Amino acid sequence: MTTVSGPWTLEQVHLHLDDVVIPVRLSFLDGDGHPRVLSLWFERRGPHLWCATQRTAMVARALDRDDRVGFEVAGDEGPYRGVRGRGRARIHPDAGSAVLGALMGRYLTPDDPLIPRLRAQADQEVAIEIVPERWCSGDCSGRMGPTRV
Repeated sequence: MTTVSGPWTLEQVHLHLDDVVIPVRLSFLDGDGHPRVLSLWFERRGPHLWCATQRTAMVARALDRDDRVGFEVAGDEGPYRGVRGRGRARIHPDAGSAVLGALMGRYLTPDDPLIPRLRAQADQEVAIEIVPERWCSGDCSGRMGPTRV
């Protein structure tokens, strides 16, 4: 069962995840048991987050050993608002290319010069499914007011 705390409902958490086009910060434990943080493109599919990475990436190897993760989807500029949580991650070796294609559509324009390079390596991608167990939202917009430039 997923628990939710903070000012937002689970529906509001999902709306935030769908609206923002920023990476998820994913924390995991490396092979030595030390915490690491990595930013990855993501999309929400139902209650889960999906990312893609190269099958040889440290994060993929680490998640094969220990599936516990922490995550945050929040911008770097005020007024600060976003979500964080913890859960489990599953590696899907056969879904990487499809997830990468969806992520390119979400984060890149159709003429972005990065697309051909990513497509050329798509067969080396694995998908990461993040299954949240706990969400915590935060929204400082009420006390910070509009952002000043």
